[in-house]
Amino acid sequence: MTLFQKAAASTFTVPIIVLMVGLGSSAFAAFHMGRIVEARDQDQIEHLTLQVEEQIEGRIETYIAMLRAGAGLIASQQRTLERDEFRLFV
Repeated sequence: MTLFQKAAASTFTVPIIVLMVGLGSSAFAAFHMGRIVEARDQDQIEHLTLQVEEQIEGRIETYIAMLRAGAGLIASQQRTLERDEFRLFV
């Protein structure tokens, strides 16, 4: 091997190594960031799901309370409850 061939081989060796290390690092970073984003999205979905669940439970509890109060109003009347009286209640 001549001196020129040795110089040409070493000239291409370092850039190829740098390229491979750069590509490997980029692939690792992309994979790791993908996992981080996926975990964050999962946490956000769980948080939003819990919020919606609490809102629904609150609405149902309100409806139940209104039904019980209405039943109590009707039970407390000695006579038939008029429509206008019920509207005032609601």
